Amino acid sequence: MSMEAIYPKELDGYINDGRTMIIDLREREEYKEKHIKGAYNIPYETEGARLLQLPKGRTYILYCERGTTSFKAAREMSSKGYHVKSLMNGINMYKGKHLVRKNENYY
Repeated sequence: MSMEAIYPKELDGYINDGRTMIIDLREREEYKEKHIKGAYNIPYETEGARLLQLPKGRTYILYCERGTTSFKAAREMSSKGYHVKSLMNGINMYKGKHLVRKNENYY
């Protein structure tokens, strides 16, 4: 299908649009510390195979800490027919309003 990289400033436009699923590929403890609101946590190192079980026909945005793992996973998903985007430079560069930190009473 297709794979592209998006800049962190573009991410807010995809949040809550109903057609896009945002996936955090980091480990659970990293996700708990901070994540993008509404993102699903599928740790790539231990559960990466689950990505290829997701339904096709949606857009998936993947992110990790610095962008390397999400780019690798996005390329793999794209080769299997998924429409997927990778967040360039990962969550470390995201400065948008949808960043949730552990101490913000989100849980």
